[in-house]
Amino acid sequence: MMKKEREKNKLNNNGYTLIELLVVIGIITVLVGGMSIAVSLIFSKDAAKCAASINDQLSNARMLSMSREGVYTMKVNMDPAHEDNYVEISTASGGEYTKIDLGDRVIISFGPDGGTLGTGTVEIVFDKASGAVRSVDGSETIADIYLFHIESVRGTRTSEVELVSGTGRHYIR
Repeated sequence: MMKKEREKNKLNNNGYTLIELLVVIGIITVLVGGMSIAVSLIFSKDAAKCAASINDQLSNARMLSMSREGVYTMKVNMDPAHEDNYVEISTASGGEYTKIDLGDRVIISFGPDGGTLGTGTVEIVFDKASGAVRSVDGSETIADIYLFHIESVRGTRTSEVELVSGTGRHYIR
């Protein structure tokens, strides 16, 4: 009797239906799409974090220049291979005040707004009396607005820090 029921069940078992197969494919597609968005968002945070660090150090350098004796220089190293990105504030006598690693997961470029952005090292000095940008890379001929353009190596997002030379103010945009 059991043998007959088993044979009957084997004959009636036709496998998965097309609807069941489509539902499973749909569920897998939604899961893969959600995971790719989550991974992209995680890696895109690198650019925002780097922009916040540069913005904070611009504030520190400007404040130090206006409140303490001596000249403070903010140097940003933007390694084209993005292995040695850092921002450093130092005194005119060469003493290092602070140095912050910006990480190796971002590409940083700098230049005048609307102009060509480049990598390398840039030094910014603020005026003691007004807080305005006094010189960029030793040149007192400066543009009105400078940009730090930061993009994530693995993500798709970018961030920019805008530095207004006339006032020394800076914004993340």
